[in-house]
Amino acid sequence: MYILGNIEHKHVRTNPKVCTEYERLRNISNHSSHQPLVSSNIMMNITLLNIRSLHKHSIDIKFDSNLTTSDIIFLTETQLLPQSNDNEIVNNLQGFTLHRQDHTSDRYSSLALCYKDNIIINQCDYFSSINAVKYVLSNDVNQFRTTVLLLYRKHSCNVLQYIDTLHYILNSHDIDMILGDFNINYFNDDDIKPLKDMMDSHGFTQIIQSATFVSAGTLLDHVYVTPAMYDITEHRVISVYYSDHDAVQLVIFIERKEETP
Repeated sequence: MYILGNIEHKHVRTNPKVCTEYERLRNISNHSSHQPLVSSNIMMNITLLNIRSLHKHSIDIKFDSNLTTSDIIFLTETQLLPQSNDNEIVNNLQGFTLHRQDHTSDRYSSLALCYKDNIIINQCDYFSSINAVKYVLSNDVNQFRTTVLLLYRKHSCNVLQYIDTLHYILNSHDIDMILGDFNINYFNDDDIKPLKDMMDSHGFTQIIQSATFVSAGTLLDHVYVTPAMYDITEHRVISVYYSDHDAVQLVIFIERKEETP
């Protein structure tokens, strides 16, 4: 398209339908930002997101109140390598501490954890065989302690071998929650059956039931929990404009322990 001559302010008009649509989007945004998924001394707010490059989108997280109200943000596909500088990322994510688990050669397999001051990492172990990190997390304020496995499985990785290796790890380690981008569509009964059967055998339940991969309408970002360990008061899938994956957010109720006199 070529424009001849100068364009003046009077030549441009706003379609009223555009104004109406922007107002609708603002109302939706304001509403979602004030849902009761916020932290308190008896709640733990956890978010999972395939970020599609933390360098590009840390600034988007900074201004996304749905994510910044989280106590913990688990990120997949950070696209950071060990030599990647993260000064800008750390500056954008003020209020959070960044823990990187960079893959040595494949930036798409890199993972990260962002956590607030009320969270303590007691232990961290990396399982290269399934590209997963085991975090032992705690919060001394409300006696919260949990072991979480964050993972990212590439499309090219053999599904059955991956599940067998994960099964072996779960036999050897006590895990309360498993979450990440499995790249296995939970809505496809044939694809999900081997993973679901294995998770069922360990007492895990997949709590997310809405599509998370926007373009295909598939559920790739799973969250598995052991019901005996958690009281999940709320969970939801949140649309974000800066990734083709939606964010998954959940709140864990923590029973407050009474102090002894």
